This record gives sequence, C-alpha cells and structure tokens, in this order.
Amino acid sequence: MSEKEKNFGPSHQIHIYQTSKKLLEFTNKLVVTDIDSYAHVHSQGGGGSIPSRIGLQLQDYSAGKGEANVKLFANVSPSDIAYLLMLIKKGDKNVSFTQQKIIAAKKGEDGRAPVTKLEIIRSEKDSKGNERKLKWFVRVTNGTGIPSESATGGIQCKAGSFVKDKDAYINLSDEDMFKALYEVDVFIKLWEMANAIPVIKAAQQKIAEIYHNRKA
Repeated sequence: MSEKEKNFGPSHQIHIYQTSKKLLEFTNKLVVTDIDSYAHVHSQGGGGSIPSRIGLQLQDYSAGKGEANVKLFANVSPSDIAYLLMLIKKGDKNVSFTQQKIIAAKKGEDGRAPVTKLEIIRSEKDSKGNERKLKWFVRVTNGTGIPSESATGGIQCKAGSFVKDKDAYINLSDEDMFKALYEVDVFIKLWEMANAIPVIKAAQQKIAEIYHNRKA
C-alpha cells in the first residue's frame, strides 16, 4: 500500500489529462439519494444534503510549482457529462457549455460571495480563421459577486457585479476530450449500478411494507 493510500485511502481520480504545464482532472464526488427519493438515483442537494457531482480540477503550473501553481475547481452534474459526450458522438463542430455558480451561504460582510465560472468550448477555427489543432477549450474562473434572487426564485450572481480573482484554461484534442468524457461516463454508469440498486431495492421493500400495512 502506498503512503498516499495509507493517509487518504483510495484515490477519487477518474481521469487526468496532463501536459508539461497544465492538467485537467476529473474526480468522483457522486452521492446516492436517500430511500425516500430513490427514483432520483443521484442526490439533488437541498435540505442539508450534498448534491451528486463530478469534480473538475484545473491546474496551471506554467509559472512554477508551489504558490505559483494556479489551482481551480468546478463541479458538473452526471447529466452534464452525458450531454457533452452525446455532442461529441453526434459530431457537433461547435460546442459551448457554460455555467456560473455563486455560493450565497459564504457571503462576506461586504455582501459579496464566491463565484465559479466554467466554460467548455469546442471551436473549429481560431480568431484569425485558422483551423485549430486542439479544438477543445476548458476554462475555470474564480471570483466574487453579489447574490441576487432570479425570477424563478433561485440565487444568481447580480449582473455586472462579478469581479475576477484568478482563472486558468487548458486545450485538448478531440481524441483527448472524448477519452476523458467516455471514461467518466463509464464510471458514472458503474457507480449507479453499484450504489443505486441497493437503495432502489430498499425503497421497493419499504413501499411494499407500507402497502401491506394499509391493507391489513
């Protein structure tokens, strides 16, 4: 057993793409739902529960290691992975997946809260019209913003309030992006079978017992 395994247990890493200057890592942050919400399979979050996610870590150590190494984190849902993989399989030439999340619970005295932006983009050509060799672009941006309520009752970053702290990006080829998403998608499916089936069986048993007691 390695020293890492002794200290932290098995690695949660699903896939890593690494160059001499940067890396993009996908990690397991999946959480099964409880029995009463068994049909959701994945935890949706809310009520103090943790939402089921795939973690992304983007590092840029082109300026050096240690404090010079820029580390950024973001999360995507299992369905986001399936959606992006579907677009690749369809052969979509241009892909634009973006999301922005603000953590209102961590709002400071100045009224500002942490914000994470994620961009996953595929583009055939660069700004000069030349064909790109590495057509996929992934960027994570950290900053702060002012939480505000959306029209649907959710919490969003107030328009124009975002201030960037740091960001990093990495480029991937079609082959490398497909391999990453494919391996993550396979893991999600295996995880669902291993973790959701016991919950589903337990829920079915509970439903049967309730139905039986009502008939009695």
